[in-house]
Amino acid sequence: MTLDGEVLELNPGAVRSRLILHINGVTAGVDNHQRDLQALQRMAPTAHIRGVHNASVGWQTDVLESILGRSELWQYQQGNGETQQRLAGYSQLLQELLRCPDLPPTADLHQYLPQAAPGTGLLDGELLRQLPFINQLTWQDLLKYLYGDYPAGASCATLRLAYELAQGIHAGVPVLVVAHSQGLIITALATHILGHFFGTYTRWQEQVFILGYGPVILLEELPPGLRGQTILIQDRHDLVAEAFSNMRYTDFWNVLQTQFWRTIQRLNQLPQLARPDSQHSASYYLGLLGTPASRRSGQLIQYFVSQEWLKNPVIDHFRGIRFILEDLVPGGALAVKN
Repeated sequence: MTLDGEVLELNPGAVRSRLILHINGVTAGVDNHQRDLQALQRMAPTAHIRGVHNASVGWQTDVLESILGRSELWQYQQGNGETQQRLAGYSQLLQELLRCPDLPPTADLHQYLPQAAPGTGLLDGELLRQLPFINQLTWQDLLKYLYGDYPAGASCATLRLAYELAQGIHAGVPVLVVAHSQGLIITALATHILGHFFGTYTRWQEQVFILGYGPVILLEELPPGLRGQTILIQDRHDLVAEAFSNMRYTDFWNVLQTQFWRTIQRLNQLPQLARPDSQHSASYYLGLLGTPASRRSGQLIQYFVSQEWLKNPVIDHFRGIRFILEDLVPGGALAVKN
């Protein structure tokens, strides 16, 4: 069984001038993640590609993980003392991991962080239906109960991605993070942890670039220095991305119980939205379905992953943009909106 946060590689030990880190989304098993890595390798044959695996327990658990990870991001927007205290704790965990410069790809991070208290990890469908009860807890109590000293959401995948990014930054290699669905929540959390870790040294952001597809976050949820280093690609008919992207930050619990509650009321229907041929699936975005719309998305992603993002005037023009892929127009032209 592949653990959350394990690293998948097609060509271990490969030395190339450019690093691509891929983080998979909800309900994606190891076989599908390997398939996605192979697709990226065909798109960018000269890049060193590693996958940080976001392990899936099941659709309902993945959705709840995404909600809690997203709510962690909401807390970062508040910028209060409690937020900084949590980030300081996560930064300390990262520092402990970096004491081991050659962390094995299959490492169980809990074994490398014996001082960190784990939470209950009690994430299941029933918990979704107990949201009114959870609402009576303080945010700190909820996080402590579920995650202990670890970040909310996919904890080990988040810390492993932060570790891999820190290693790439230390090596002076430009790093392109390619993330699908929940993988973008993980990416946002990891980069906030890195921001606290590096403190006043902000030039680390110059080496990090993000390409997100099937996005379930907003650009403003990323650290300010990375928003202009990021490109998001969303299909107009991707209902999962649309539901998560419409969650705005007026009051967290209000957002969770009203805007997203409408989505989890259809919990039994949601797996249909993430089926292998849906507009939210990685196979759709990576052009693996063979349909004209899927091929168009794959071609767009191929262009971005095959390019050097550092000092590229064409890429510079598109940074900080969310592409919305509209229906194909007569003649097969590509219709996108900012």
